[in-house]
Amino acid sequence: MLAFGAASNFAGPIDSVFWVVCAISAVMMVLITVSMLYFVVRYHRKRSPHPTQMKDSMALELTWTFLPTVLVMGIFWYGWVVFKDLRTIPKDAMPVDVTGAQWKWSYTYANGRTRTGREGLILPVNRPVHLKMTTNDVLHAFFVPAFRLKEDLLPRRETYLSFTPTVVGEFDVFCAEYCGGTGDSTDQLEDGHWSMRSKVVVVSQQDFDRWYSGQTAEVTQPAAAPPPTIEKVLSTKCFSCHSTDGSEMYGPTFKGLFAKKKRVVLVNGEEKEVDVDEAYVRRSITDPGAEMVAEFARHPKMDPVKDLSEEQTKAILEYLKELK
Repeated sequence: MLAFGAASNFAGPIDSVFWVVCAISAVMMVLITVSMLYFVVRYHRKRSPHPTQMKDSMALELTWTFLPTVLVMGIFWYGWVVFKDLRTIPKDAMPVDVTGAQWKWSYTYANGRTRTGREGLILPVNRPVHLKMTTNDVLHAFFVPAFRLKEDLLPRRETYLSFTPTVVGEFDVFCAEYCGGTGDSTDQLEDGHWSMRSKVVVVSQQDFDRWYSGQTAEVTQPAAAPPPTIEKVLSTKCFSCHSTDGSEMYGPTFKGLFAKKKRVVLVNGEEKEVDVDEAYVRRSITDPGAEMVAEFARHPKMDPVKDLSEEQTKAILEYLKELK
């Protein structure tokens, strides 16, 4: 099964498990709902004014016991197969120590080279990796959406992740555990849980070897690397703060955005009503702090997105218009 933004060997299998469970849940919901509606209509008081004794049915009893058991055990088996592979460390995996702390990541390689969270974790493409993780203070969670992987970091205990990057590029890292820092004070606005972000920089084996041996101070992405798809752009830049189903996150939901005619925003601390159109969305992307939606002003200000091409911006606008 294909998955957008899939950048590790486990992204496809994990997406498959997710969509299989979603499909089974959707089918079961439809069957149960239709059955309920049928019984409500068929056995309504007007149609069945007098109750009658129903006889036991061994076949029915066995059916609704056997089928759910097979279904649940099938889901368990499918998930276990993927989970077992996920927790198996290849013998040739490259070890990297990952340390979480309020509020930053740090990475240490076997040869002693280190990198901070802002610099990012450099990994070679198509080579197994073994991340050995711990934390200096509170609970953290190392989460790479494009890899479909997340693992908790615990004080005084080592946890791990093992995977193989399959796509050259840069991929966001988040802390998926609330580790402190509300953003209510000036210092926390600059340094808090919400800003505990990093990246995984996946490069060719040759580039990695040159950096690892100290021949180069940094690595650069190949100039011929294809531009990211619109799905990846949205996943890495938008979906961590904006939902598509109407639920509230750090920023306003994208659902029904263009259906709104007006929106109340804060401009220099004063409320102002603006038209929700393409121009407004473009301003929100390139200068999000200028017109913050009033009810979300308590959340940290979003960073401007300035590396989008005109083609990508137009694609995002079309995507938002489709979310009714």
